[in-house]
Amino acid sequence: MRSMVRAAVATAAFGLVAMAGVAPASALVCKQHSHTASSSGGYEGLTAVKARAAWRNEVRQHEGISWTLWRLAKFKTTKCSKAGTSGNWTCVARARPCKTGS
Repeated sequence: MRSMVRAAVATAAFGLVAMAGVAPASALVCKQHSHTASSSGGYEGLTAVKARAAWRNEVRQHEGISWTLWRLAKFKTTKCSKAGTSGNWTCVARARPCKTGS
């Protein structure tokens, strides 16, 4: 029993020492405003992807390439709806751009 306790304490101590040497993850820096872009097409999924690509292009033009990662953006939404009688989809992507800080 005593050896199990010692092993548990040693394992916990080793874990704390190992974690102390790890640098913290870079903080996320986000813009205070959102960007919006849209796309239209015949298929909802593809049109949603195109709307997010349009969002990245919009952000690149106004903020720079380092802000264009959709996966880092905050308050992300992609909303799609059928447009008119043509049956085409319109999707709108909106998010606040973020990047990793140093």
